[in-house]
Amino acid sequence: MRWRRGILAVGVTAMLFPTAAMARQLLTVFGGGSAPVTATTLPVRITGTLSVTFHGDLPGCARWGLCGYSGTVSWQPPPTASLEIDRIGGRHSIVAVNLFPNFTAGPQTQGGVTSASVTMAGGASAPASRCLDATQTGEVASLRVTHGRVRFSLARDSPSLLLTRCAGPRDADVLPHLPAPTIPLTALQRGQMTVSLAGSQPLASHGFAGSITSTLAVHLGRPGKPRTERNGSQKRGRAGRELKVTYRAKLSGTIVEQVRGAADPLVCQALGSCGLTGTITLTPPAAATTVHLTVDARASTPRREILAAAGLDPGGSGRVGGFGLLSWDTGGAVVTDLRQGSAQCRDTAPGGGLALLIATGHGRLRVSMVPGVITAQEAATRCPGPALSMTTMGSGSAPLSALAAKTASIGVTAGSTGRDDGYRMRIVPHLTLTLARVKVRLRAIRIPPGEVLPRS
Repeated sequence: MRWRRGILAVGVTAMLFPTAAMARQLLTVFGGGSAPVTATTLPVRITGTLSVTFHGDLPGCARWGLCGYSGTVSWQPPPTASLEIDRIGGRHSIVAVNLFPNFTAGPQTQGGVTSASVTMAGGASAPASRCLDATQTGEVASLRVTHGRVRFSLARDSPSLLLTRCAGPRDADVLPHLPAPTIPLTALQRGQMTVSLAGSQPLASHGFAGSITSTLAVHLGRPGKPRTERNGSQKRGRAGRELKVTYRAKLSGTIVEQVRGAADPLVCQALGSCGLTGTITLTPPAAATTVHLTVDARASTPRREILAAAGLDPGGSGRVGGFGLLSWDTGGAVVTDLRQGSAQCRDTAPGGGLALLIATGHGRLRVSMVPGVITAQEAATRCPGPALSMTTMGSGSAPLSALAAKTASIGVTAGSTGRDDGYRMRIVPHLTLTLARVKVRLRAIRIPPGEVLPRS
């Protein structure tokens, strides 16, 4: 199962729920707050490649059905990028360091390119097949800062560097073995240095053996002038009202993706997916999370209508609606069970992040789960399989009156079908979202200039 993520996911969410009020909530979720942010940007050139040669290694590969696979997977980084050092807060500040592709240079530079050439040995009931694939990966690398030193590691890159539709080792098998030098933050801020990530190591992980070779190097240029920004409350703007209802949320059940290789040989042969069938099952994180259902309205909107937009009053809400975002950074699991001829690939991997978007309006509460809105790390097994991209993985709705109770349950059972290069998929969710109300807060706010709220 594949998960894709944007830089802050604001573009994805704005496409689904295009209001400035919702964008403000996303900034809060992502830690914008009201603290000042001082950002320093350095131009970056990245040279070299990361290449992995592998083959199924007995006896370990038999456990996961990976013995028949062999090939190479490599990552070519974007040629230009930017390193941004953000200092959030004042006296006791938090420092975040992120490596971004140079988006101003065009879509072709948004991340690196991962390419794979993998062969599956034939058997009695199926001939040998070959998977050739290339994906755009590695949009953001968040570098860890500890005790004033920055660790240059690709192990926290998102999306995954080595994820393709072909079988093979993934990030967890390779990236921890790469060099990860640490640089003093003070030296990094001056720029004009080269950080080498070059090295070679044998590969012996999860049924695969082979070699890992990196010639990567990060070349830092001269830093630009620091700039300071401040998020948070607006001093200007019109008077408004904001209702924020806080819930503890839990998601239970599973999502089953039924996978089948494309029927047309001209489509499936290039990816080696002809005759492949099986399932990929996602179990969501078991931990509870917090979600804020937010309703923004004009100051003239009656209190009863604002409460009705959150299901807390039986009256009508007019055109007023609410929005919320639930997120889990990690947790859950992905289980793949795919057959192709006599071969069967069964593998399990930790789940990546999940997000659910909830919205109210016209007397209904709607829930939609989209992969990739928030993902700390790709969730992928080592088996072959399709990329879900931005396919909706599940949705559901309930009468808005369900939120009048202290605890509400909403079924997320509407699935979808889709196609990916070489594959056809059917996604069948069996999920229940449980919301337990914790707090209700209605307050006056300032509506930023240019933000338009509906009339009640």
